[in-house]
Amino acid sequence: MASAIARKRGRNPGVQAMGIEKSPSTLSSAIIAYLRSDGRTLREIADLLEVSESYVSRVARGERQLSVPHLEQLERLEGNSLPLILLEAERERTPRKHLRAIDDLMNLMRRSHELEKELRHGDEQDDAGIQIEDMVIAGEQVRLIKLPENEATKNGLTPRILREFSAAALQAPDSILVWTAAEGRVFCSGLDKNELLHALRKHDTPAPLLGALVTLYNVLAFHPSPTVCILRGAARGGGVGLACIADVVVASRAASLELPDDPAYRALAKILIPILEWRRFLSGVLKLNWFGKKFSATAAKHAGLVEKISSVADFETMLEAAFEILRGRSSSPKQKRQRATGTLRLPVSALKKMNESYYAALEPKPTALLRADLEEWAIAKAG
Repeated sequence: MASAIARKRGRNPGVQAMGIEKSPSTLSSAIIAYLRSDGRTLREIADLLEVSESYVSRVARGERQLSVPHLEQLERLEGNSLPLILLEAERERTPRKHLRAIDDLMNLMRRSHELEKELRHGDEQDDAGIQIEDMVIAGEQVRLIKLPENEATKNGLTPRILREFSAAALQAPDSILVWTAAEGRVFCSGLDKNELLHALRKHDTPAPLLGALVTLYNVLAFHPSPTVCILRGAARGGGVGLACIADVVVASRAASLELPDDPAYRALAKILIPILEWRRFLSGVLKLNWFGKKFSATAAKHAGLVEKISSVADFETMLEAAFEILRGRSSSPKQKRQRATGTLRLPVSALKKMNESYYAALEPKPTALLRADLEEWAIAKAG
């Protein structure tokens, strides 16, 4: 497993995707460097984060890490999301030819973050958040992220879940990320319909949730260490991206993948295509046979969207199977060279296509179709 991690950590694909040379710093030290670039002293940063100056100094040297509460406080005080803060910090080192793609992504994040702040409402306090568990497996640090179980929303993604998921991944750059949901019929149905309808009624746009989802995809795709999804139920819409964006996907026989062909959701689902085709080396394949079809676990494996099918839905068994795949990959000199030379980085062209799909989904016609469908759904649900 150590070589598997080294293979992915060796070059940060998220940073390279933007044409940035990665410095030998950690995520936390990069945040401190960004704050200092605004002219702040270590003492001022320490006061901002409510820690000692010596702690900030050790973070700056890469000897300590900021915690999730530190990151959440920074987001609150700076008024920006953490991914946006990091992009802004690295922009000066980005080659001129890639600046437009980076600026497009930053604008997407800004718009999403501003609208999401307006969108938050009182009943979010009752929403269930993710569960995080840090452990050591075979001598390697592992961070397990569990989606909350919600039968009513079919494990839909709320603003809180998207925000917490991104923060949990960003906080553990040196850990293998593993995510899953409770064993059952549904893994994740994508964006929560109640939250989407609330966004449309209040802002007439799905941007708050959609932007947060795209941000999460970027965070997971660019994670410096290996990523694993244990898929034990149905993934639909945005849940498909959450499953298949992992380096390794191990599915139970009951698992399935589906992107709806309904006109109301097609514009949203198209955002997944560029990033999944890049992530899975499936250029042009998904566009031909994806929409409106439900892939069984077997069909998904044949399509290259799943690495292994487990005959049992036991989490520990499936996780061990994922680790076996990572160990096998680490033994391939060709794959190690591919990772080292950045073959798996997200091309600027794919980033551009994803951004274009995002803005297309916000056009008046797709937005009207989505709202009409959700209003009809809400009436049927109330009845």
